[in-house]
Amino acid sequence: MYFLYSPKRYLIDPNAQVGLGLLCLATYARDLGAEVRVVNAQAWTIKQAVRAVPADQTVCMSGCLVDRPILDDIAAKLRAKGCYVVVGGPVADSEALGPRCASLIVRGAGEVFVQRYVQGGWRPKGRVNAPCLIDFGNYPSPDRSLLGGHSGGNIYHPKAGRQSAVSTTLLTARGCRYSCSFCRSGSRREFYEYPMARISAELNQIVDLGIRDVRLADDNLLARPSRVEQLCGLLRRREVNWRASQRTYPNDVSLYRMMAESGCLELNLGVESADPYVLRAIRKGSSVESNERAVRNAVAGGVPHVRALMMMSTPGETARTLDLNKRWAEAHPDVTICLTAFVPFPGTAIHQQPERFRCRLELNLDNLNFYAFQGGGVVPTAHIGITKGMSRDDLTRQLRTFRAFLEERGQINVG
Repeated sequence: MYFLYSPKRYLIDPNAQVGLGLLCLATYARDLGAEVRVVNAQAWTIKQAVRAVPADQTVCMSGCLVDRPILDDIAAKLRAKGCYVVVGGPVADSEALGPRCASLIVRGAGEVFVQRYVQGGWRPKGRVNAPCLIDFGNYPSPDRSLLGGHSGGNIYHPKAGRQSAVSTTLLTARGCRYSCSFCRSGSRREFYEYPMARISAELNQIVDLGIRDVRLADDNLLARPSRVEQLCGLLRRREVNWRASQRTYPNDVSLYRMMAESGCLELNLGVESADPYVLRAIRKGSSVESNERAVRNAVAGGVPHVRALMMMSTPGETARTLDLNKRWAEAHPDVTICLTAFVPFPGTAIHQQPERFRCRLELNLDNLNFYAFQGGGVVPTAHIGITKGMSRDDLTRQLRTFRAFLEERGQINVG
């Protein structure tokens, strides 16, 4: 079985981070007895990726909506070589917008397909829904040696005071406790925290590979202070540096201090907007006040660098939103702002029922630059319009105006 990371040439640095989803599946397939090979083609061309796979192989790929044209192109070329091509991940959530050329499209847990394929030669075609039936407490940790020993490059902003040549991602939980309307991760029924013993063993593997920089992937990292203390203890004892993305509540300064003392060099905080009406419209479950406290307390706790993750062109946005966001940026001059255009991804509440959020979908699938990180001066556009409010063009102008404002101040995140 081949597990192929598809090209991501639309990114400034395609190999800055390599997701662990496919690697987890490859490790699981190998432990079930399959012969596997992982191919990281993120920095390659489509032609190079297709050449790397021999004829008549089973090939698994994954991606987001932005990857669909690339996945379709590769799948068509591999099927012409007699390959059986399986595609999963967020791109599979929508029949209307999902991949077209794969032999099989898996919506849900890829482990279900891998298990049935390896143990019974299961090779369906079309589309299947796969429920999550895996005991993650006993699920194998991803074997990074299949990727050549690491799964990423530099993960820090220059203000963090460190640049990492080699890094990896560490999953400490799956799913999310919250249900933000713009995100497909939120489902309390699917949330699962990995046991500390598993995390400890995986950290040992990471350090044994010579990796000292880790991006923690856990949307609920601070939800339980006792668990934060355990995680920080594991990281401190192994002397690794790390960064994480986190909600802005809870935001106790003592938690941030503990994190900084255990090697946290950077926190990405999900601020989203300085407009309280937008925060309510997207069901973020936070407030402008909690966002303010989180930034202040992270700095007071000694975290070297804070990035604010913000979106524009969202439900609930008005002309007032731009002014509020500008004032917020001016009040936090040392914070880098990672500004993205909101995208109504399939599987999210806004995509499923846009009328409930007083917006209409205007997703442009011809524009691969959904976000704000593409080079060459390309900037994103809005993907919705506000019902009885701002048009898509109005939202795009606001987004670009705020981006230009941040660029002039030197606060914009560029990658």
